[in-house]
Amino acid sequence: LSSSQVYPRVSPSEDYFKRTMLGLEEDTSWENMGGLRWQLVLCLAAAWTIVCLCLIKGVQSSGKVVYFTALFPYLVLVILLVRCVTLDGAYDGIIFYIYPSLKKLEGLKNINVWADAATQIFFSLGPSFGSLITLASYNRFTNNCHRDAILIAVANCTTSIFAGFVIFSIIGFMAKQAGAEVQDVIKGGTGLAFIAYPEAVAQMPVPQLWSFLFFSMLITLGLDSQFSYLETLTTAVLDQFPHLRQHKGRVVVVASAHGFLLGLPMCTSGGLFMFELINWYSASFGLLICA
Repeated sequence: LSSSQVYPRVSPSEDYFKRTMLGLEEDTSWENMGGLRWQLVLCLAAAWTIVCLCLIKGVQSSGKVVYFTALFPYLVLVILLVRCVTLDGAYDGIIFYIYPSLKKLEGLKNINVWADAATQIFFSLGPSFGSLITLASYNRFTNNCHRDAILIAVANCTTSIFAGFVIFSIIGFMAKQAGAEVQDVIKGGTGLAFIAYPEAVAQMPVPQLWSFLFFSMLITLGLDSQFSYLETLTTAVLDQFPHLRQHKGRVVVVASAHGFLLGLPMCTSGGLFMFELINWYSASFGLLICA
């Protein structure tokens, strides 16, 4: 027997993500979540500190930061697309992405496909989270909100389609390198962001550059979400208790501290289980029904 028949093969990126980054072991489960990973705790603290400092003086200061965090991912996507379409096998991935098939259409009968679609559109557009209403309240009274709504919806869906070309060109390259079919190497969620993509990037020339660009883009996207959600929370508190408006800085600090504490369970070795649970119940059918 070969070693691959005795032990299941695990790629270096998957092994690093699960064992080194998350600390997942064979016995990690809901009953045994493990202890806190200090590396993840520091990253969580850094994220909340950045968001807190950007919002502590109000939406005016965060608005200037968002100009960078919102536009930088577009720059990275363009750079990655130019590089990725030149990779061997990229064409196969793109054809798989844009060419419809009966098998894909059959998948539309699966309720989980619609749940994933709902999750995607709610996270990318942000309806029913409160952030759109909160941030729109800072507009001028005569602002054309109807125009903005159409523009944002079109830009969001166009960006998703554009990003698909980047992702599937990489997946096509991975399939070519592994000698497999494109559909056999597709992974979603955290698997795509932290396993599949780093594995492909590691095989490119100057992998450090592409890794830096990709993960910088992920960080800015995450910070954008934190900005809007924290602003929504603090605005709700200040509207409910107007006397706290003169202490907005303190409210932001307290809200950030609570966000950090609530995120600690996801920094354990089994924190990925908690993340998947919250992700499913907070932005799937529940949110869709409320909307």
